[in-house]
Amino acid sequence: VISKYAFSFRLTHEICVYESFCTGQQPYEEVDGVPVYTFARLTRQLSLWTHYTLQRYHCDGTFSTVWEIRSRYWFAAKVYLDIWKPGMDKPVGSFDQSYSIDFSFLH
Repeated sequence: VISKYAFSFRLTHEICVYESFCTGQQPYEEVDGVPVYTFARLTRQLSLWTHYTLQRYHCDGTFSTVWEIRSRYWFAAKVYLDIWKPGMDKPVGSFDQSYSIDFSFLH
């Protein structure tokens, strides 16, 4: 379950799960009458480049950065993202758009 903050200076998504991973964890919200619990947060950084940070919640309420997702090129007709783990000098994964026409406006 992914929730998005409506009024925020940065685009932020809360990634939730149906089972709590900490004892005593309070539900974040209810989805279809079922409580969901925060697990991670995906935040888009304000930048000319596409740059996201994926942070995982800990039981004490703090975060740790799991991945940084950054665009490979400053300008491209398609999406090319590299997935970086903190402390690594090479990306651990990538996401490349396979088609050049985006029909997402039809959804």
